[in-house]
Amino acid sequence: MDEQLADPTTPGVEALANNTERIQEIRVRLSNPSWFKKALCETIALLANKKDGTTGHFWEGRFKALAITDEAGLLACSMYVDLYPIRAAMAATPEESLHTSAYARIQALRGATIPSAAVDFVAIETEEAGRILRTSTPDQLRKRKVDSKKRRGNSILKDAWLSPLTLNERAATGPQSSGSGKRASDKGFLSLNLSDY
Repeated sequence: MDEQLADPTTPGVEALANNTERIQEIRVRLSNPSWFKKALCETIALLANKKDGTTGHFWEGRFKALAITDEAGLLACSMYVDLYPIRAAMAATPEESLHTSAYARIQALRGATIPSAAVDFVAIETEEAGRILRTSTPDQLRKRKVDSKKRRGNSILKDAWLSPLTLNERAATGPQSSGSGKRASDKGFLSLNLSDY
């Protein structure tokens, strides 16, 4: 049976907020890409090892993490990922290469949209949340949780969540940079336009 973290509780959040040493440790970790990669690799390794019945690091052997140091390397990496379904005979063209950014960008050029995962959530007052918990059955609470996960935002172009392909040095990066609120960066990453790519 897989374990899942329980939803945060008010006393749990307050206890964490009052623990200044733990908050400082969390802030250091959240600003450290190496710690994030370690945590990510550990989770992937545990899942892959459980599935394969093996042990060890996930990226040992033929799986390597390589630094991309220039635009030529970034272009090569992007093309490799976008063209892999063709190389693996899963698709004949990029237009048919599902689950790639090239496919999403091509579909967006054709006007295809998807529902946005960015939903405006409405905060519930503590008293109202308490009333819902007191007056709802466990089945009603489960249904409420399932329904909240099904909510979607407005439709957006199929590639609107991706970073733009064309580099724009003036665009800001970071979580507040996207005017649409759908993606983390508007900066782009290559010095060429989509049709050239």
